[in-house]
Amino acid sequence: MIDNIEIPPQHEQVLQALLTHRTKREASRASGVSESTIYRLLRNPEFVQMLETARKQIFYNIIFNLGSLSQDSIKCLQDLIISPTSNNTVKCKASSFVIDKIVNIENYRNLERRVNRIENLLKIK
Repeated sequence: MIDNIEIPPQHEQVLQALLTHRTKREASRASGVSESTIYRLLRNPEFVQMLETARKQIFYNIIFNLGSLSQDSIKCLQDLIISPTSNNTVKCKASSFVIDKIVNIENYRNLERRVNRIENLLKIK
């Protein structure tokens, strides 16, 4: 079962194989079905939806787990930048990394605001 969606048992192995193998051929071998069966399943909108739901769950789990490391990562960067024993190259790279991430976050926030404005304008019309 993925995100409360009931999956037929024969499709569960194919889904898992597609999520964990790089190619459809590898997924075919791992799940014990032919490649043509995999391609047929990938033309089925319900199966594709299940696959996308599973991929999203994996992505959100990764983000959640990375979140638990964020404070330690920030502290590490702070220590590198502030430490009198860090050489200038390390300090410069750590500082550059922090600045790049701040810029990326601000760009994302700006994009999100713009999309929200567009969505609101479309709702009005």
